[in-house]
Amino acid sequence: DSDSAGTVHFHLPPGVYNAVARPDGDSAYGQAALAGVNLVADTAVQLVLPRAILLTGTVRDADGMAPILEVRVYASNREGGSNSGSALVRSDGTFTIKLTEGVYDITSRFSRSGGLATMHGEYTFDQDTHLDLELAEGKELTVEVRDPKGNLVAGAEIVVLSPDGDWVAATLTGQERGGRMEVQYGTY
Repeated sequence: DSDSAGTVHFHLPPGVYNAVARPDGDSAYGQAALAGVNLVADTAVQLVLPRAILLTGTVRDADGMAPILEVRVYASNREGGSNSGSALVRSDGTFTIKLTEGVYDITSRFSRSGGLATMHGEYTFDQDTHLDLELAEGKELTVEVRDPKGNLVAGAEIVVLSPDGDWVAATLTGQERGGRMEVQYGTY
C-alpha cells in the first residue's frame, strides 16, 4: 500500500531487510539507502533523500576531438553503497550523471568493446559540476590470422585479454587483412 504523501507500506515476513528509495529521474533528490532493518514487529523507518548533484561533461579523445561515441562514464562513490552512477555519452559527446554529495572515482570506457577503463581521477562533489574528460591515447594492434599455407583467414574472432584475463576488446578479421583494434598502452 502507498499514499500520496511519500509513505509506503509493505507486509513482509520477519527478517532483516535493506531499503532503497530511488526518486524519478527528474527529481531534485538523489537516492537513499538503509541497511539491516530487523523486522520482528510492525516497524517504521525513515529515509532522508539527499539533494541531487548533476555531474555533466564532455568526453574527448586524446587529441582533444569531440564527440566520442559509445563511451560510458562511471562515477563510483568512494564510500560504496548505492550512490554511484554512470551514463552513456550522447551523440554530441556530452553526458549527465545524477549523484549525491561525496567523493567519487571517475572512469570511462568504450561501452561496446569493453576495454580497459581510463581513470580520470578522484573528485569531491558538493554542487553541480562540469568535467571535460579526455580518453587515454590508444595504440593500434593488428593481428593477422593465417592458415598453414600462409593465407589470411577472414571471419576469425580476435579477443584481447588483460594479463588478469579480463576482456579488453574484440573484432573479426576481414577479407583482405587481419583484425585491427585500438587499445590503451599496456601488456595483453
